[in-house]
Amino acid sequence: EGPGDLEGVPLRPPERVTLGEGERIGWPGDGGEDDGEAHAAPAVMVSDAGQAVAAALAGMGRARVPALLLAGMAEAGSIDIAGRTEPCRRGYWLVAPRPQWRQKKVQALVAALTR
Repeated sequence: EGPGDLEGVPLRPPERVTLGEGERIGWPGDGGEDDGEAHAAPAVMVSDAGQAVAAALAGMGRARVPALLLAGMAEAGSIDIAGRTEPCRRGYWLVAPRPQWRQKKVQALVAALTR
């Protein structure tokens, strides 16, 4: 058993959203090099994209995060990202050894990401 028809298929197009204003909030994988920001150290550095969202919403600066990360908040009406997405080179990938595709937690994650 494996990913079946989803093998190698992008779950959604790779898009990102910029939240907040001011100095850049950096996180591992934020892709600052996409627009030449890699040479400048971020004003705030956090450990992941979720913390970058929290910091930007708290007014600590500007974070660019995967649009997929904000999809749930947008659907709940907590945040408006309409018209603010932009294409990017990076997206999320789900990689698991074939035996792990039988695990319910892996199947649940795939189901949630493909809704």
